[in-house]
Amino acid sequence: MPLKPLRLLVITYYWPPSGGAGVQRSLKFVKHLPSFCVEPTVITVDASQGAYPVIDESLAAEVPASVRVFRTNTSEPFDSYKKLTGRKQIPHGGFANESKSSFQQQVFKFLRGNLFIPDPRRGWNKHVLQQCAELLAQGHTFDAVLTSSPPHSTQLIGLELKKRYGLRWIADMRDPWTDIYYYKELNHTPPARWLDAWYERQVLEQADEVLVTSPDTKRLFLGKSPRLAASKFHVLPNGYDESDFREPSAPPLIVC
Repeated sequence: MPLKPLRLLVITYYWPPSGGAGVQRSLKFVKHLPSFCVEPTVITVDASQGAYPVIDESLAAEVPASVRVFRTNTSEPFDSYKKLTGRKQIPHGGFANESKSSFQQQVFKFLRGNLFIPDPRRGWNKHVLQQCAELLAQGHTFDAVLTSSPPHSTQLIGLELKKRYGLRWIADMRDPWTDIYYYKELNHTPPARWLDAWYERQVLEQADEVLVTSPDTKRLFLGKSPRLAASKFHVLPNGYDESDFREPSAPPLIVC
């Protein structure tokens, strides 16, 4: 008798046509989990509304046809940012893509660090929660939910879903939160820094399992609260998909 597949709800902001490094982990999870008797369902942002630093249309071909993907609206400040600055590219990585730090950029960094906690994409959360409520009301059931971040505001969705529905929750943390390399550049005030750290602790304490990409990240997160047990943290490094390397390759021929 075949095993009944586990039904996993995957909530990830970055999803094709988003490109770059952030999308790869969730996409490859969803691509390969069916081989392990897991049936993923994805909730992500509407591609026409998502604020993606990089676009890669080719990644859509890797989404299995059997996977249900639900896209939601979002409410984010990036359109206003582009209009005010005249820039076509949105800021990312704590404004790490900004080559100069003008007075205007310092103001935007301050607003980012103190008005949008944990991050500006938190406006997506209410739309995801509404979509989850609709799916559950329609009779869809899930054995667990996996929230992937950054943006770390996505983890607050998992926190709320566990509170409302008691869903088993896996927090996939691709990067550190308050220890990320650009964190000090956001000019947090003490109250904002305290609130962000509180959110981080709530997520780490309330999640049933936490996936991290390295032992160092596990160590950083374990130091956030004495209530955390090492056994709930699982190091799952970023790997590679063999199907992405089917073409033969060889080092270039060097002629002296």
